[in-house]
Amino acid sequence: MLDISTQTGHTVFLGVWGNKGPTIVYRVEGSKSLPLLELRVGSVLPLLSSALGRNFLAHLPAAETSGMLEHELKLQSSGYTVPHADIPRTAAAVDEMKSIIRDQGYSRCQNTLLPNFTSLSAPIFDLSGGIVAALTIMGPAHMLTEENEADAVRLLKRHTAEISQTAGMYG
Repeated sequence: MLDISTQTGHTVFLGVWGNKGPTIVYRVEGSKSLPLLELRVGSVLPLLSSALGRNFLAHLPAAETSGMLEHELKLQSSGYTVPHADIPRTAAAVDEMKSIIRDQGYSRCQNTLLPNFTSLSAPIFDLSGGIVAALTIMGPAHMLTEENEADAVRLLKRHTAEISQTAGMYG
């Protein structure tokens, strides 16, 4: 995590699936980022509007995420939350998002969880191929844009693949 933060300058989070959902268990502050006071160790993040949550949604069995997902979709359709183009509002849109995340090997959110921030998250797998954790990079949206994030994604995916191999995953 320190290597990723040092190379990118952005804050890096380690998240696991806790009893309430995607939970931050460790973080390293980046030199280019202001401290993210809203996101601290112990914070439980949403499935649809956080890169960490999207990663777990894409890789966990549906039975583990269905209750939380149904709740968030209801909030999206009720008008309780501000509509955002990057947040899926239907089960079909969620399925499409999950497929894209699995295909590209990481998830991305911009201006969803926190305004003016982009987050990128890649999964860590265990011996059975199940997701056990994820690393997430979060930085200011003007510094972590679609145009310049390729290096950060490669670094993130390389480190999560190395950790997954250490945890016993092959392939």
